[in-house]
This record gives sequence, C-alpha cells and structure tokens, in this order.
Amino acid sequence: MLMALLPISFIIQKIYGPAYNLKSWSSASFTPRVLSLEKSYIASTPSLPNVTEIYLWAGSLFEQGDFDEAAKLYEEWIMRRTRQHQQKQQQQQQHPQQHLQTPASSLADDPDMTWCIQRLLKVHLSTGRLADAQRWADMLQQVGSLRTEPAYYLCKALREKGEFARAYYYYLLAANLPLQAASDEEANALFPARERIHEYWLRYEESILWWHVGGFTDRYALLHRLTLSMQMLEKPGLPLDLRQCVYNDLQHSAYSLGHYVQVLQAEKSTEEEWRFSTPTFLGDHTLVRVVNYYVSDDGSYHVSKGDKVNTRLMVNGPEEYLNVDWSERFRSTLTVPEGKDSFYHPEAYVWGLEDTRVVIDSHRGDTIFTLSASEEYSRNAGTMNQVLGILDMSNKTLWIQGVIKGPRENRHEKNWVFAEGLAHVVYDWYPTIQIGSINLDELALKVHTAIPAPESFRNMRGSTNGVLYNHEWWFVTHSVIYRLQQMRKYLHYLVVLNEDLTSILRYSLPFTFEHGSDVEYCLGLKVEAANLTFGYSVRDRSTRVMTVPWGDVGQLFP
Repeated sequence: MLMALLPISFIIQKIYGPAYNLKSWSSASFTPRVLSLEKSYIASTPSLPNVTEIYLWAGSLFEQGDFDEAAKLYEEWIMRRTRQHQQKQQQQQQHPQQHLQTPASSLADDPDMTWCIQRLLKVHLSTGRLADAQRWADMLQQVGSLRTEPAYYLCKALREKGEFARAYYYYLLAANLPLQAASDEEANALFPARERIHEYWLRYEESILWWHVGGFTDRYALLHRLTLSMQMLEKPGLPLDLRQCVYNDLQHSAYSLGHYVQVLQAEKSTEEEWRFSTPTFLGDHTLVRVVNYYVSDDGSYHVSKGDKVNTRLMVNGPEEYLNVDWSERFRSTLTVPEGKDSFYHPEAYVWGLEDTRVVIDSHRGDTIFTLSASEEYSRNAGTMNQVLGILDMSNKTLWIQGVIKGPRENRHEKNWVFAEGLAHVVYDWYPTIQIGSINLDELALKVHTAIPAPESFRNMRGSTNGVLYNHEWWFVTHSVIYRLQQMRKYLHYLVVLNEDLTSILRYSLPFTFEHGSDVEYCLGLKVEAANLTFGYSVRDRSTRVMTVPWGDVGQLFP
C-alpha cells in the first residue's frame, strides 16, 4: 500500500511543496491539474489505491460537479476490490490448510467496500440516477450492510419521482433495518437524521405510499393513510415544516361521507341578492343563515348588492325571517358618554349575526339562548365578538342581550359552541379544550375546565354545539387548509367528550361531506339511535342536510 501512495505523494509535493502533509488533504485542496494527474495514475496502476485517496479524489470531483467521473472512480475501485476478494476466496478454497488461521474473505466484512458503495449511492441519489442508486442499494442489502438511512432516502427519491411500488419496497426495507451506528460519523454525514427517520419521516412516506399502493378507490387504504397521517400529527416534536406538509396532505385523503344529501335550499344565480347558507337545528325547526354574498372559484367573496356583508336568519319551511332587536339592557349600553366606545358599529363591513348556534337551556326554564359572531356588535371596531341572544320563537324575534367578553382581550372571537346551556361553552380546542360558563350579570365567559388536547387538534375550531347521546357529548369541529388562488379546504372531525366534559373519549379521522367539495361549513348536528344528521352549507351558496348510518360513522374512528 505504501508503494501505491508514493506516486501520489510525489505529485502533490511537486505541486504544493515538500512540507505538504497527506493528513491535511481536503477536497478543496485539489485542482484540476492534480485531479488529471491522479486520474492517469489510477488508470495505469493495477494495485488498489488507498480508500483515503478514493475519498479525497472522488469527493473533490463530486464537489466540483463532475459526478460522472466521481461515479466512475467509485465503481472502478469497487470492481477491483471485489476481484481481490474473489481471488482470495479461490486461494482459500484451493489451499485450505494454508489458510486455517486466515479469516474467510467476505465483502460483508469489508468496511472500505461498504463505505465506497454508500458514497456511490449518495452520488446517484444526488444526480437523480435512481436506477443506479437502486443497484448499489441492493448490493449493500446483499452483503448485509444496508441501513435505514440510505434506504429511506432512496424511498423518498422514488416516491417524489412517482415510482410508488419501488418506493414502497425500500420503505419496507428501511422500516425493518437497523439505524447506522451513532459512532459512524462518515455514514451519518452522508445520510443524516438518524432518530428522526424512525420517529416520523418513514411514517410520512408510508402515509403517502399506502394511498398509491393500496389503490385510489380502496377505502381501507384511504383510511389507513389517514390514520398514519393523524398519528404523525400527534407527535409533539414534529418539525413545523413537516407538520405543515402532513396537514396540507390531508386534503387529498380526507374521507368523503358521500351519503344521501337533502338540499333544503338550492343554489341561486350570482344575480340574486340573497343566498341560502348554513343550517342549524332547534328541535324540529331548522334555522338557515341567509347571506348577500357568494364565494367565487378562486376563493374570494363577492357582495351581491351594496358594499357590506349582511346576514339574516330564516326558519326553514315557512321561510319566516327572524327579527333581530335589542333588549333593554343592551340598548342601555349603546347610550354612552362622549369619548367612550359603543358596542354598536354601524360602519362595520360585516352586518348582522353570523354562524348562530342555538341551545335550549333546561337549567334556565328552557330559555333559548343564541351565540353569534358579529362585527356590527362588538367591543372594538373592526373585530369579531360573540353576541349572546335570547330567541323567542313565538314571535320569531332574537333579542340581543350583550357582547360577551372572552378570556383574551382584543382577539377575534368566533366559533364558540354550547354544550350544556350557558354553564358549559367550549371556547377553544387547542392547546387545551377550554370550557367556560357565561355569567349573565357580567356578560363574560370564564373558563373553568381545561382538557389537554392532542397535537392533531392544533388547527381545530368549533363547528356544532355538543349533543348528549348515550352519556357522551358529540361535537363536529373543523380545520381549514389555505390554498393559493384556490378555494379554502374545510375538513371536519367528530370529537367525543365524556358526560362530565372533563376528558376526550375519542375523535375521528378528518372527513368531508361531499366528494370534491371545498368550502363546507357545518353548524347542525343530530345524534340519534340509527344515524347522525349533519346540517351544512357548500360555498355559502346552498343549504344541505346529510344523514349517515352509525356503521359508516364507525369507520371514521381508527
């Protein structure tokens, strides 16, 4: 080996001087002249170059962008080393007595061979030559030296290229192989992120590949993929960029309930001033939100008439509109000393009461309370607040009681939902499910219960009131995926809390109501012995109800 080093030492010392130390070589030290001389030397020398020389030379070629030459050098070295092992094995077989004390020659026991193949694999992955990368990964596997990290990177590259079956094969290898040794600094520099691969990177690949390998129409493959994605989102240490990728990917695999849809109010033309939107349930009544705008295909909102968004409430069936009036108490808050803010803002862009939830409070003489988001009625101009009302169905009038002060100042307050009258109102869903009570005297919500929420609740918001069924509280919640120059994508979840509203019992995989839909908003939920009934709108243009049997609901719970 020393004789193999001398010519290279001579070349380097002639160029850089006699004081140049081989130990101080780095890839940056090489010039094209040295590489040219080195290449001629290797080609004309039958003996093997030292692996350090291979590392420095090929590394320089790679960093200078000469990937073809780097790959050729690695392959030449591997071919020679393989031939040397074969010759040694032949000698051991022909003269066994002479080699009793000599370990059998094996590629699996040759760390230099393993390292060079890993480096060659890295070259082909970096240049997108995936067929060559597979060839060398398979060779590592044959000699028992393939580890999780390179198999993962090959899986990822194949998946990104759309070769899903091959990618799934290397996913399976990676999932069952050991990690590289922590002490193997060179290997870990080539293929980094040891623990993170088993923690979540492989799970992310599986969540995508299962969809493609299982088939686009296979509901079980779809549900399995969703399960994997949700399991990833549960991990507290998941990097934010990967978390966003996994979350955004849910839009492609969210389960579509797709059952019988009853259209209560059909979509109108864009020329009409008013359109029917989200329904909510009150006993046998269905209340429908009616709006003066529509959502265009690019996700923007267009007001039909005037320059303000306006909302009204209608009782479906007789199509009677609810009157909205001020209670005496609320009216008194509108007469304020000069310089003080009023709770009424007629200059607001959004008029009326939005996303009204309705509950019958059995602890308060079956009073019908409402919670609505409002900008017209709010504590600060330009912000949304929650407005408490009392609904008198006998004369179809909603009496505004006041603007409720939330736990956080100067925050847009939307999506509060009732559980059990005013005593239990769900204020937030993450990082804890915060449940509070509304004090009528103070017109304020004070949180009294905080339930730790899983990481997958990070984007969750309230949709429907809670419905008590079989000693469990059932809620529909939602999250939103924002897409560039497209409609937002709404995903829905069923969340089940215990009867005391102190713990989470279970929660569903994300779903949509209709296949291919985007902006679905749900305010209505009925939970009955045979099925669940959802009240929702599509693009704020039509009012719909969907009934789903329990057997299909059960599939949403992994």
